[in-house]
Order: sequence, then C-alpha cells, then structure tokens
Amino acid sequence: NLFSPEAARQSIDTATLVRLYHARMHRLNELSVGPSVFSCEISETDRCKSATFYKRQAETTEASERMGVTMLLLFLLSLSIHGVHSQTQAQQKGDLMGLYNNVGGSSWTTKTNWGGSNPCSPTYSGIICDPATNTNIKQINLDNNNLQGSIPDSFGTNLGYVTVLHLSKNPGLTGSIPSGLNSMTQLQYLYINSNGLTGTIPNLSNLVNLVFADFEYNQLTGFASPVGFAQMASLTRLYLYQNLFISLPDEIMDAPKLNNIRAESNHLTYVPSAIWTSSLLTNLSLGFQDLSNTAGAYSVSNRITGFIPASISPKSFLDLSGNAFDEFADPNMASPLLSGAYCNMATKGSSEPGPNFACPTPTWAQGQCQATCSCFVPTISSITGNPPPSGGDIVITGRYWGGTPIVTVDGNTCTYKSSTRTTITCTAPACQNTQNTGSVVVKSGYCYNPSTAFTMNYQSTTVTSTSTATFKTSSTPSKTSSTISKTSSGTASAPSTIAPSTTSTSCSQILLSINHSLPLSDQIDLLGSQCPSELNRLILQASTASLQKNQTYVLVTQNVSVTASKVKNGTEVYLTFEGSAATGLVPSDVTDQLPANSSVILSSYTFNPYDTSSDPSVKYTHLVSLSVASLNGSEVSVQDTSSPITIGMNYEPREGQDYVCVWWNDVQEGWSREGCQVNVAGKSITCLCTHLTSFSLQVSQKQAVDDSSSSGYGKWIGIGMGVLALLVIVVVVMIIVVARRKRRSAQWSGLEMKAEGQAVAQHAIPQDQISAQEHLSSRVRKGRYQ
Repeated sequence: NLFSPEAARQSIDTATLVRLYHARMHRLNELSVGPSVFSCEISETDRCKSATFYKRQAETTEASERMGVTMLLLFLLSLSIHGVHSQTQAQQKGDLMGLYNNVGGSSWTTKTNWGGSNPCSPTYSGIICDPATNTNIKQINLDNNNLQGSIPDSFGTNLGYVTVLHLSKNPGLTGSIPSGLNSMTQLQYLYINSNGLTGTIPNLSNLVNLVFADFEYNQLTGFASPVGFAQMASLTRLYLYQNLFISLPDEIMDAPKLNNIRAESNHLTYVPSAIWTSSLLTNLSLGFQDLSNTAGAYSVSNRITGFIPASISPKSFLDLSGNAFDEFADPNMASPLLSGAYCNMATKGSSEPGPNFACPTPTWAQGQCQATCSCFVPTISSITGNPPPSGGDIVITGRYWGGTPIVTVDGNTCTYKSSTRTTITCTAPACQNTQNTGSVVVKSGYCYNPSTAFTMNYQSTTVTSTSTATFKTSSTPSKTSSTISKTSSGTASAPSTIAPSTTSTSCSQILLSINHSLPLSDQIDLLGSQCPSELNRLILQASTASLQKNQTYVLVTQNVSVTASKVKNGTEVYLTFEGSAATGLVPSDVTDQLPANSSVILSSYTFNPYDTSSDPSVKYTHLVSLSVASLNGSEVSVQDTSSPITIGMNYEPREGQDYVCVWWNDVQEGWSREGCQVNVAGKSITCLCTHLTSFSLQVSQKQAVDDSSSSGYGKWIGIGMGVLALLVIVVVVMIIVVARRKRRSAQWSGLEMKAEGQAVAQHAIPQDQISAQEHLSSRVRKGRYQ
C-alpha cells in the first residue's frame, strides 16, 4: 500500500495524494537493511496529520514509475466510484456557517458554540453528529430559532450525511427553498414549514431516502421540476397545506410509495385524475381548513370544480370540504371509505361556501361526510333553429336532470330529442298566444319531478326576419358562486387569428347604430370585434345594473360569456364558467382594498379583438377579461396588488409551444407583459398578475430540439463527463511527474544518500525539503521530509 490504513481512511484531497506520491519516489536503495520509515507532516491541511511510506534504496525503473502512477490513479478512481465525494468536516462547517451568516445567526435564540472550528466538538447547538466518528453531521434542528433572511441556495451541498433537517417555525425565513437540498442524499425527514418562504419547491429527485416532506404554512406556489417524483422511492407523506398552490402536477402521483397528501387551504383548482384512483393513496386532504387548527380564520380555500369521479380508491382519510365540486358522477357509487375512516365534504367558506352538490348524492356521502345537495334551477336557457313564436328547438341547461325529462311549452308537449347530465333539447310548438309569452315546464329526475316541476317564463322579440327568445328564470339560482353553463363551450380554445376590424366607422357611430331595444346578448354580439372598448364598457354597465338587485350575474352569448359577483371586503372572489377553464380569483387582501359596493366581472371571448401580431409564428389566444366596476358601472383601476390575481386562460399547454401572459395596454395600444407570470402546471394555463385588465396568451413555437436522447443518453453524458475528468487528472499527474524528472538533477543538491565507500551519491533531495536526523546504519540515514 502507498499509504497507511489510517491515512487512507481520511478525506485526503487530490493535491495531497500527489505530494505523497512524489515523496514515495524519493526512496532508499533496496539493498538497505530493512525498510526505513519516513514521517510526512503536511502543514497545509489538518485532514492528514501523517502518512507513512516505504522507501527503498534502489534505482527507480520505468516499470516501477508506471506502477506508482497506476496505483495513484486507481486510488483516485476508487474514491470517485464510491462517491464519496467526501464531504470533509470543514466543508460541512462551511455549509452551516453560510446559513448562519445569511439568516442572522448573531440574533438567533440559541447559537451555542456556533463558529467553532469543529461543529461536532464542542457541538453546535441544534446539531447532532455521528457518534461513531463524531465528525459527520447527522441531524440539524433550528426550529423556532429566530432565523431571519434567505437560505443560501448552496445550503445542503456539503451535508450529504444529514438524515433529519428541521428549519421550521421561523417566520422571518424568506426567499426560496435552496436547490442545494437535492445533494442531501441521505435525508429522510425534511421539516421546513411555518416560515415565510416563497416561489417553487426545487428539484429534489436525488432524495431517494426521503420519507416525509413537510412544506406547510409558507407561500409556495408549485414545483419547479415535478418530473423527479418517480425517483423519490421512499416518499410516503407530503404536506403542502396552507400555501398558494393553484394545481398539483400529474407527476406527483409517480412517487411509488406516496400514501398521504395534505394540500388543504391552498388555491387549488386542479388535481391529477390519478389522485382519486391510486391504490396506495389512502389519506387525501384537499379541504377548506387545516384540520389541526379548525378554529383558525380561513378567508381562502381550494376551489376544485367538476365531478366527484365515479371510482375512488379506498380511503381512511378524505377531506373535500369547501371546494366547488358540482356533483357526483355516479350518485349510486359505492363508498370508498375504509372502516373507521374520517370523511368531510361539508359546505364551508366565507364568500363562496361549497361544495354545494347538485342532488342527488350517495347516501354514504350524506351520512358519513356531511355532504349536502340542492336542486338547482337552470343558470341559462337558449334556443336553436326556429324558436317560438313559430316553433323550434329549445335547449335548457341545468344540473343533473336525470332520466327522460318531460317538457311542455304553454301546456303543449315539447317533443323530446336528447338530454345529457346538464342539457335537454326538445322541439317546441308555436306560441299559443298573440303576445308571444308563456311558460316552459320541466318535469324530470330527482329534483324536477311532477310534484316539484320547474317553470320558466319567456318572452320573444322579433328582430328583422328572425325570431329569438330570451328566457327568464322565475327564481335565482340557489348557489352563491357565479358559475354559468354553456351549451357549446369547449376547453382549450385555439389561438385566435381574428384581427381587429379595419373599418373606418368609429365606435361611437357603431354604438349609436345599434338598436338598444334588442336583448343585451344581441347588442354584445353586434359590437363583436369592432369596438372592444365599447364592448367592455357595455358589459360592465349591464353587470353592475343587474347586481344592484342580485348577488350574482350571468350572461352567455354566441361570442362572449360573462359572470359577475358583488365584492365583500376581506373575502376572496372566485368566478368561473362551467365547461370552461376561464376563471378569475381575486384574493381577500386585494378585495379588502376595493371600493364599497364594487363588483368583479369575468368575461370570456371566443375571439381576440386585440390580436395585432404581424409575425405568423406568434399567435394570441382568445381574450379573458377580469375587471372591477364601481356602483355606477365605471371601471376601477386595480394595479400593483399585494398578492397575485389568478386568471385561468382556458387554454391547455401543448408540446412544442412557449407561452407568455400578456395584457392589453390601452395607453400604448399594444400588448405588455409586466406584472404577470405564466403557470403551465395542470391541464389549463393560468396567469398570475398584479393588476386587472384584458388578458391573452402569446403563443410561439419552441425551437426544434431533439429530446429523443435526453432521457436515454443523460446518464451516458454524465459518465462521459466523469471519464473526461479522470483523463484530465491523468494528464496533470503525468505532467507533474515528467517535470519533476527534468529538474531533479539540477535541484537535488543537499542531503546526499550513498553507501559507504561510494564516491558519488546515488540519490539526493533538495535541502529545503528535508532535514537530516540520524544514521540508521553505515549506509542509511533518517531524515524528515517537509
């Protein structure tokens, strides 16, 4: 062996190994009586106090030179293969002190021994070291210790031995979660909750031993790179509650052992479909409040919409309270609850309590989960074909009609054509009176049976040669959220290619030419893309006028859908459309600053009146507008909000496309992007902005990149880089050896070592590198090599 076992066990760096190798080359003649042991003291580092080597008194042959180099390189290679990327005590201390200096260590509640030369002796407060060696740090606990500031992004890079990390309950701890955590490959338990951390959770795919990750009570918005969940082979519990997530990525379900997700009290509108069916996931909390703090004040909650799926894997814990679920896909579905399970589907929330399920609901949901249901009146009704008074198809949109509905118009049968869970289509007879007014009666399903039939009044208006009808419900919907149904709505509309009108007619002339006796929906469609400013003004005025009598307002036309709600200061406003991903979420801290009696209006367009792109490779999606109006219908300027406002853009992310959230700047008459961020997690893209106006997505094609090799060859690239680094080491070592050979004859003049009677010394070492001590025999001297 080149080095003693003791030296080999130390974390000796490459430079030290090279110096030791050169010391070996100054050896004694092999004819000496027994081996002579030289002591090597390396003052540059305290990691190697001594290393011994055998030095024989014989001339060096080329073979022995090559053998020495080979042994050195094999030693280095073994270090590389085993990893060890040895993290020395000094490196571990460097990570700790970097944290200490960045987050106000001098003001910590407890900081005993911090700054000492050895974190393990005497031990820094909050640090536990490996008792076997008392060198490697195994646990870090700095909970509730008044940490102030941001964690260095490199923190964790040299803490690969740590198995437990506590950095919780430090409200002054801000900034992002450091990416260096991904180097803590032995980490099993991560507690980084109850701080002021923002941004996204970094890639943690190297944490293959991580069992429990707790990120609760921060201001985190998502995952920077969720694709690594598949490598997190030990992860069983993931706590994300009380953050700002608007979606959970599909990849979260790739974690092979994940059985517990807590994500209550976020802003969730989307969760992966696999979250319902995973046989491993027995604990799922997506509810309104932290169940360990039910007495807390909660002004926001998750607003997941849509159906409760017909199939849910067995659950021992299921909390869906406070969401915006519409109904159960199968009211007769079997219970997924295990024996003794906890379940909560109760209606909770301040501004928009939910879920308010459409009847019917499964009996187990009512009995064990506190689920309630309501019989909803239709939110919108429309007609197609030749409407009354001359007769034609009527489409009635509602919620869970069930069975084969029976519809009459003025007492006469509306011939049934088809129905879905939400719509009924039938062919109506002509109106039976000269006033062209009457009633439509629906008898169907659980809610609208003959004893509780639903009645709509209608009146028709003749416009030129086409008859249309506006149906007016006899009562307002019982659900408080501003949700509308669209009979022909689609998700993920394609980018708009409609350009603004080039007509020379002014908007004021167009507005004056409109027959204002027409239904509002017709006026909006006539304005269309010709006068978007006037169109928006018309929508604001109509919405606020209606909201003076009602809590919510809904309007659907051929090209524009509108929903609006009154603002209650201090409570969030959430607006959405059924069958569409266009949404608007105004946080409670923003509504608290709005004028009294104001309203929030969400408009979704089937076109983009501002699409001004001259570049064929750049398109703009259909427009989504979110505005605040005062009591008189004028628009309220909302800018530089303290929390981001979320706008769902009704557009699915697609491969090969880049997206930028943009808003229409009336002053510059062009698109701007300041103050907005794009979020492509989930099935629909959302924009996070600090102001309100009209929004679109700028869509461009990504440059073609061959990804076929990225996954398959990624590991080979890493291996190739490692081989390249190894070759560099070989070259450096050979250069040093050659250089030392070339200058050896000129420099070796100091201590001469020779056998007695020899006239010429066979070997010499520079005087400044060795000091003579004593004669060991007639032919051998002992010295100290510095």
